[in-house]
Amino acid sequence: IRLHLNPFFRNKPIASIRRHDVQVFIDAQIASGQNPNTVRSVTIATLSSIFSRYVGEELLPRNPASGRPFFDYGPKQKIKDGRALSTSEVELLLQHTPAALWPIFVWMIYSGMRIGEVLAMTWDQLDIEKDEEGQPIVRYSVEHTLDHRLHNLTAPKTESSIADIYLPPEILPIIEAQRTQVAEARLKVG
Repeated sequence: IRLHLNPFFRNKPIASIRRHDVQVFIDAQIASGQNPNTVRSVTIATLSSIFSRYVGEELLPRNPASGRPFFDYGPKQKIKDGRALSTSEVELLLQHTPAALWPIFVWMIYSGMRIGEVLAMTWDQLDIEKDEEGQPIVRYSVEHTLDHRLHNLTAPKTESSIADIYLPPEILPIIEAQRTQVAEARLKVG
C-alpha cells in the first residue's frame, strides 16, 4: 500500500476510482519493471480487498479492482524453470489421484498455492461471498505454510506469499464436498 497504491491513488477519492484507473495503475506498475504476476496477485488483490470493504459497507456500488472484464497484465511471461502441465496432463493427474488427495490437487491447480500452503489451510481462512450479480467470490487468506521438516505451521516463504487467493466459483462444489467429508470423519471419531 505504502510503496505502490498510495503514491498512485493518493489524490483520488476512493469513490471516484474506476476500472480504467485500475488498468492505468497496472500499466504503470508493469512499465516501471514490476512483475505482472506480483502486480496481479499482491497489489491488485490488496486493492480489491480494500474496495471490498467499501462495497460491503455500501459506500461503493461495485469493486473496481475485481470482476470482469479481466485486467490486461501484458503478454504472458515465460516460465523460467520447469513448465506448467498441459490440460491433458492435468486431467491425467486428477484421474489417477487418490480420492483423499483429490481436493488438494484441484485446489493447487486452481490457486497456484505451494503444497505447504495447501496443507496448512484452515476453514476459518476461507471466505465465500457474493458479488453484485450474485456470483460467488471464493477467497482464501494464506497466513501459514507447513514446514515439512519441523512438522509445524510457519510463516510463508516470502512476505508476498501472505495474500488473499481468489478462486473461480467452479471450485465451490469441491470445497463443500471436502467440508462434508471432514465433518463426517469428525463425527465418526468423536
